[in-house]
Amino acid sequence: TPSTVSMDVLIEVSYYGYASPCYGNSYYRLYVDGVEHAAFYDNCYGGCIANTRTFSISTQAWNQYAADGSIEIRVTHPSNSSCGGSYCRVRVHDLQTEDCNSNAIPDLCDISSGFDHDCNNNGDLDSCDIVAGAEDDNKNGYPDPCELDRGDVNLDGNVDAADLSVVLSYWGAVGFPIGDLNHDGFINAMDIAILLDHWGERF
Repeated sequence: TPSTVSMDVLIEVSYYGYASPCYGNSYYRLYVDGVEHAAFYDNCYGGCIANTRTFSISTQAWNQYAADGSIEIRVTHPSNSSCGGSYCRVRVHDLQTEDCNSNAIPDLCDISSGFDHDCNNNGDLDSCDIVAGAEDDNKNGYPDPCELDRGDVNLDGNVDAADLSVVLSYWGAVGFPIGDLNHDGFINAMDIAILLDHWGERF
Protein backbone atom coordinates (compact mmCIF):
# COMPACT_ATOMS: atom_id res chain seq x y z
CA THR A 1 0.00 0.00 0.00
CA PRO A 2 1.71 3.22 -1.08
CA SER A 3 1.79 6.31 1.07
CA THR A 4 1.62 9.93 0.02
CA VAL A 5 4.95 11.72 -0.13
CA SER A 6 6.22 15.27 0.19
CA MET A 7 9.07 15.01 -2.31
CA ASP A 8 9.58 13.44 -5.73
CA VAL A 9 9.83 9.65 -5.83
CA LEU A 10 12.61 7.69 -7.51
CA ILE A 11 11.77 4.36 -9.17
CA GLU A 12 14.76 2.05 -9.55
CA VAL A 13 14.30 -0.64 -12.20
CA SER A 14 16.69 -3.61 -12.40
CA TYR A 15 16.26 -5.90 -15.39
CA TYR A 16 17.88 -8.58 -17.54
CA GLY A 17 17.09 -9.14 -21.17
CA TYR A 18 18.07 -8.58 -24.76
CA ALA A 19 19.37 -5.15 -25.74
CA SER A 20 18.93 -4.97 -29.49
CA PRO A 21 21.19 -2.82 -31.63
CA CYS A 22 19.63 0.50 -32.65
CA TYR A 23 16.62 0.03 -34.88
CA GLY A 24 14.76 3.14 -33.75
CA ASN A 25 12.60 1.36 -31.19
CA SER A 26 12.46 1.50 -27.41
CA TYR A 27 12.39 -2.07 -26.21
CA TYR A 28 11.79 -1.63 -22.49
CA ARG A 29 8.76 0.26 -21.22
CA LEU A 30 7.91 1.36 -17.68
CA TYR A 31 4.23 1.70 -16.79
CA VAL A 32 2.80 3.28 -13.64
CA ASP A 33 -0.87 2.46 -13.09
CA GLY A 34 -1.17 1.54 -16.75
CA VAL A 35 0.33 4.81 -18.02
CA GLU A 36 3.63 4.61 -19.92
CA HIS A 37 6.16 6.58 -17.89
CA ALA A 38 9.38 5.80 -19.80
CA ALA A 39 10.65 3.87 -22.82
CA PHE A 40 14.30 2.97 -23.28
CA TYR A 41 16.95 0.63 -24.64
CA ASP A 42 20.54 0.06 -23.61
CA ASN A 43 22.62 2.35 -25.80
CA CYS A 44 22.34 -0.09 -28.72
CA TYR A 45 24.79 -2.50 -27.09
CA GLY A 46 23.29 -5.60 -28.60
CA GLY A 47 23.14 -8.99 -26.87
CA CYS A 48 22.12 -9.92 -23.35
CA ILE A 49 22.57 -7.31 -20.68
CA ALA A 50 21.73 -6.69 -17.03
CA ASN A 51 21.28 -3.12 -15.96
CA THR A 52 19.61 -0.76 -13.49
CA ARG A 53 17.96 2.52 -14.38
CA THR A 54 16.24 5.15 -12.29
CA PHE A 55 13.26 7.33 -13.12
CA SER A 56 11.62 10.08 -11.10
CA ILE A 57 7.93 10.75 -10.58
CA SER A 58 6.76 14.11 -9.32
CA THR A 59 5.20 14.41 -5.89
CA GLN A 60 1.88 15.44 -7.41
CA ALA A 61 1.74 12.53 -9.85
CA TRP A 62 2.74 9.96 -7.21
CA ASN A 63 0.10 11.16 -4.77
CA GLN A 64 -2.54 11.00 -7.51
CA TYR A 65 -1.55 7.41 -8.29
CA ALA A 66 -1.62 6.55 -4.57
CA ALA A 67 -5.05 8.07 -3.95
CA ASP A 68 -6.90 4.76 -4.46
CA GLY A 69 -4.58 2.88 -2.09
CA SER A 70 -2.49 0.99 -4.66
CA ILE A 71 0.03 1.65 -7.42
CA GLU A 72 0.89 -0.86 -10.14
CA ILE A 73 4.41 -0.58 -11.53
CA ARG A 74 5.12 -2.77 -14.53
CA VAL A 75 8.02 -3.13 -16.96
CA THR A 76 7.73 -4.86 -20.31
CA HIS A 77 10.78 -6.39 -21.98
CA PRO A 78 11.56 -7.60 -25.51
CA SER A 79 9.55 -10.57 -26.70
CA ASN A 80 12.51 -11.66 -28.84
CA SER A 81 14.82 -12.09 -25.89
CA SER A 82 17.21 -15.01 -26.31
CA CYS A 83 18.85 -14.60 -22.93
CA GLY A 84 17.35 -17.66 -21.27
CA GLY A 85 14.67 -15.64 -19.50
CA SER A 86 14.28 -12.10 -18.27
CA TYR A 87 13.39 -10.49 -14.98
CA CYS A 88 12.58 -7.10 -13.62
CA ARG A 89 12.88 -5.91 -10.04
CA VAL A 90 11.57 -2.54 -8.94
CA ARG A 91 12.49 -0.53 -5.84
CA VAL A 92 10.75 2.71 -4.97
CA HIS A 93 12.59 5.43 -3.07
CA ASP A 94 11.04 8.41 -1.31
CA LEU A 95 13.69 11.05 -1.90
CA GLN A 96 12.84 12.67 1.41
CA THR A 97 14.11 9.65 3.33
CA GLU A 98 16.88 8.30 1.05
CA ASP A 99 20.04 9.23 2.94
CA CYS A 100 22.36 6.24 2.74
CA ASN A 101 25.38 8.13 4.13
CA SER A 102 23.35 9.48 7.09
CA ASN A 103 24.48 13.07 6.64
CA ALA A 104 20.93 14.45 6.99
CA ILE A 105 20.98 15.51 3.32
CA PRO A 106 18.89 13.59 0.74
CA ASP A 107 21.14 11.53 -1.52
CA LEU A 108 19.77 13.27 -4.62
CA CYS A 109 20.99 16.60 -3.18
CA ASP A 110 24.42 15.08 -2.48
CA ILE A 111 24.59 14.14 -6.17
CA SER A 112 23.26 17.41 -7.58
CA SER A 113 25.68 19.43 -5.42
CA GLY A 114 28.67 17.32 -6.50
CA PHE A 115 29.29 16.12 -2.94
CA ASP A 116 28.88 12.51 -4.11
CA HIS A 117 27.81 10.59 -7.22
CA ASP A 118 25.97 7.48 -8.40
CA CYS A 119 28.21 6.14 -11.15
CA ASN A 120 26.27 2.91 -11.70
CA ASN A 121 22.81 4.51 -11.40
CA ASN A 122 21.67 1.98 -8.81
CA GLY A 123 20.01 4.59 -6.59
CA ASP A 124 22.72 4.51 -3.90
CA LEU A 125 25.62 6.91 -3.53
CA ASP A 126 28.96 5.52 -4.68
CA SER A 127 30.38 6.08 -1.20
CA CYS A 128 27.61 3.87 0.22
CA ASP A 129 28.27 1.17 -2.39
CA ILE A 130 31.94 1.18 -1.40
CA VAL A 131 31.12 0.98 2.32
CA ALA A 132 28.83 -1.96 1.46
CA GLY A 133 31.73 -3.79 -0.19
CA ALA A 134 32.09 -2.51 -3.76
CA GLU A 135 35.74 -2.54 -4.85
CA ASP A 136 37.58 0.77 -5.08
CA ASP A 137 41.19 -0.30 -5.50
CA ASN A 138 42.28 3.09 -6.86
CA LYS A 139 40.63 4.87 -3.90
CA ASN A 140 38.97 7.57 -6.00
CA GLY A 141 35.47 7.21 -4.55
CA TYR A 142 33.96 5.46 -7.58
CA PRO A 143 33.26 1.68 -7.56
CA ASP A 144 35.84 0.04 -9.84
CA PRO A 145 33.24 -2.09 -11.72
CA CYS A 146 31.44 1.08 -12.81
CA GLU A 147 34.66 2.65 -14.08
CA LEU A 148 35.59 -0.54 -15.92
CA ASP A 149 32.15 -0.75 -17.55
CA ARG A 150 32.48 2.83 -18.81
CA GLY A 151 35.85 2.15 -20.42
CA ASP A 152 38.43 3.13 -17.80
CA VAL A 153 39.97 -0.33 -18.00
CA ASN A 154 43.32 0.71 -16.52
CA LEU A 155 41.60 2.52 -13.61
CA ASP A 156 43.69 5.66 -13.94
CA GLY A 157 40.64 7.91 -13.70
CA ASN A 158 40.42 8.75 -17.41
CA VAL A 159 38.73 7.15 -20.41
CA ASP A 160 41.27 7.79 -23.13
CA ALA A 161 43.67 6.31 -25.67
CA ALA A 162 45.42 4.17 -23.07
CA ASP A 163 42.15 2.36 -22.37
CA LEU A 164 41.41 1.99 -26.07
CA SER A 165 44.82 0.39 -26.52
CA VAL A 166 44.08 -2.14 -23.77
CA VAL A 167 40.71 -3.12 -25.24
CA LEU A 168 42.19 -3.47 -28.73
CA SER A 169 44.95 -5.69 -27.35
CA TYR A 170 42.26 -8.17 -26.25
CA TRP A 171 40.22 -7.85 -29.45
CA GLY A 172 38.36 -11.04 -30.29
CA ALA A 173 38.91 -12.63 -26.89
CA VAL A 174 36.08 -14.77 -25.55
CA GLY A 175 35.21 -15.00 -21.87
CA PHE A 176 37.92 -12.55 -20.85
CA PRO A 177 36.73 -9.93 -18.35
CA ILE A 178 39.10 -7.06 -19.14
CA GLY A 179 37.66 -5.06 -22.00
CA ASP A 180 34.29 -6.85 -22.10
CA LEU A 181 32.41 -3.67 -21.21
CA ASN A 182 28.91 -5.00 -21.93
CA HIS A 183 29.52 -8.41 -20.31
CA ASP A 184 28.34 -10.40 -23.34
CA GLY A 185 31.40 -12.69 -23.26
CA PHE A 186 33.08 -11.15 -26.32
CA ILE A 187 35.48 -8.27 -26.85
CA ASN A 188 34.42 -6.60 -30.07
CA ALA A 189 33.08 -3.44 -31.67
CA MET A 190 30.25 -3.19 -29.13
CA ASP A 191 32.81 -2.68 -26.37
CA ILE A 192 34.72 -0.12 -28.39
CA ALA A 193 31.46 1.76 -28.96
CA ILE A 194 30.81 1.94 -25.21
CA LEU A 195 34.33 3.18 -24.54
CA LEU A 196 34.02 5.86 -27.23
CA ASP A 197 30.64 6.90 -25.82
CA HIS A 198 32.40 7.72 -22.52
CA TRP A 199 35.57 9.10 -24.15
CA GLY A 200 37.11 11.90 -22.12
CA GLU A 201 35.28 11.12 -18.87
CA ARG A 202 37.25 11.60 -15.68
CA PHE A 203 36.64 9.84 -12.38
